[in-house]
Amino acid sequence: MNQFKAGDTNAVVLAGMCTALAVVLSMVGFYVPGISLLALLSLPLPIAYMGIREGVKWAVIATSGIMILDSAFFGITTAFFLVVMFGFAGIAMAYCYQKRASALHTFGTIVVVMFFAMLLNLLGTVVMMGMPWDQVYGSTLDQMQGMAKEMSGLMASGDQLDQVNQQTEEMIKTIRKMIPAAMVMAPMVLAWAVMQIEKVVFRRLGLTDFPQFPPLERWHFPRWVLLLLLLSVGTQYMPLTEQVKDLAYNVGAVCYFVLWIQGIATLWWLPHIYPVVKRLRLLIVIISIWIPLLQLFTVYLGVADMALNYRKKRGYE
Repeated sequence: MNQFKAGDTNAVVLAGMCTALAVVLSMVGFYVPGISLLALLSLPLPIAYMGIREGVKWAVIATSGIMILDSAFFGITTAFFLVVMFGFAGIAMAYCYQKRASALHTFGTIVVVMFFAMLLNLLGTVVMMGMPWDQVYGSTLDQMQGMAKEMSGLMASGDQLDQVNQQTEEMIKTIRKMIPAAMVMAPMVLAWAVMQIEKVVFRRLGLTDFPQFPPLERWHFPRWVLLLLLLSVGTQYMPLTEQVKDLAYNVGAVCYFVLWIQGIATLWWLPHIYPVVKRLRLLIVIISIWIPLLQLFTVYLGVADMALNYRKKRGYE
């Protein structure tokens, strides 16, 4: 990692610049459609850069400044969400980089920080609204279901309408059940996206020696993920309480997501054998997000690779 001595740059000036940039990214994230998600994912980078250049304590100072300024623009509630969700992630990145942590440890740290940030924001919402946490999400899902029924009433009628409404209820029921799994998977996706953006931006800023993931075709997860998925599926047929079954269902959903990633990694490796796949793999991944059958194919590809250890046995060549 490029080494910087605190004091080489005027830390106060740099902190002001990073704070201002983070506030601008916050405003873009809330008010500019189309690039809002990219702006929010870039929000931890000025804080991380500040921490790498001048030390973690300066990253904390910059984050405090962001909290104050965002409170003036968006209100204390929104500012709290932004700082806890993305500001703390920037501090975690700076800390991991200064400790020369591996890419996996850095990723895990960001995931943990974002997960607890989501819990903290959820707790704040529960306290302010004065209702149980499941009702906070439940009211949103009820609104979604009501809107879906209104739209389906305009496009269908009779038996077809009943069928659409039944499918909508099943979908909402599944979403409601998968909220815990979503709270685990969302930080994983966000942390990976932040690190990918950071790789591009920091290289342009002259930072080259920072933790990076291996090439996607070499990604491989432990076999116990597959065993855990099989156990979670088997649990649904056991005489257990609904709470235990719901927990197992969410564990299985996370394992399914991991196996999908393993399948994507295998898909990225397949051009070593079938060069034509190189032209199709990105399209397959994008379509697999929306088409369950293709998604299942990708998962089965990951299952086969994990069960047989195929890529490892071939030395990824």
